Amino acid sequence: MNLYGDYSAQGFSLITAWPVTLEQMQTWLNSKGYAEYTENYYDADSEILGIYVDEFTGDETIPTSYLIDRDGNVRHWEIGEINEAEWAGLIEELL
Repeated sequence: MNLYGDYSAQGFSLITAWPVTLEQMQTWLNSKGYAEYTENYYDADSEILGIYVDEFTGDETIPTSYLIDRDGNVRHWEIGEINEAEWAGLIEELL
């Protein structure tokens, strides 16, 4: 959320795609205080997630985070915990 606060004015946004219902997703985001920072999409059949999982991770490891540039190209991906300083550097390169 710190990254969103630091870079949203420059065009950075967070988008979440979940293979659970929107209600389940919203409940989780609300419980963590994240709801206001993301655009959320219900990926009922994991079509969107499947594309990225197949191409980048080779399995169904979640959470996986992707840094996608303005042209829609995946520029970096990370499985599990996100190192905020590393992501900040990568975001700054793209902005």
